[in-house]
Amino acid sequence: MNAKRLAELALKVWGVTHVVGALVSLPAALWIFGAVSAGDPQAAFVHASRIGYVVGLTVQVLAGLAVMVWADSIVALFESDTTPLQVDASSAELQVLGFALAGVFVLVAGLQNAAGTAYVLLSKPKFDETGTWSYVWSRQGEAMVKAAVQIVAGALLVFGREALVRGWSRLRGAPGSDSVDDSDTAG
Repeated sequence: MNAKRLAELALKVWGVTHVVGALVSLPAALWIFGAVSAGDPQAAFVHASRIGYVVGLTVQVLAGLAVMVWADSIVALFESDTTPLQVDASSAELQVLGFALAGVFVLVAGLQNAAGTAYVLLSKPKFDETGTWSYVWSRQGEAMVKAAVQIVAGALLVFGREALVRGWSRLRGAPGSDSVDDSDTAG
C-alpha cells in the first residue's frame, strides 16, 4: 500500500460517514414532514425549514457519494507518491479500522442527541403537568429518533465491523477468504 491508496481509503471512509450520517438523519427528516399541521400560522416558515433540511440531507448524501466515487481523482490532485508505505496491515484490517472509526463517529453523534434529550428531560419545570413522555417528545422528538438510529447504526458498525468487511468484499467481488486476518498482498 502506498500513500496514494491510503489517502483514497481515508476519503472513502469519510464519504461513507457522510452517507451513513445522512441515512441516519432520514427518519428525522420523515418525522418533521408530519410534525406540523397545515393550518399553523407559521406554516410557511416551517415548510421552508423542511425544504432546507431535505436539501441539506441531499447535499450530504451527494457529497459523500462523490467523495467515495472520485476519491482517486481527488487524491491525485495532492498526492502522487507511489512509494510503498511500510504499513503492516492488510486491506481487510484497514477496512475493519475504517468501519470501526465510522461507527464511533456515528455512535458519538447518537450519544450527543441522547444527551440533549436527557437534558430536556432533567430541566423540565416542576410546575409543568405535562406527562414526561409527551413533554420530551414534543420538544426533542427529532433528537430522540436520531439518537436511537445513530446509536444502533454506530453499534452495528463498531461491533459488526468484521462481518461488514466480509460482506463488502463479497459485494465488490473481491477474491479471498472470509477471514479478516488473512493478509492482502495485492495492496
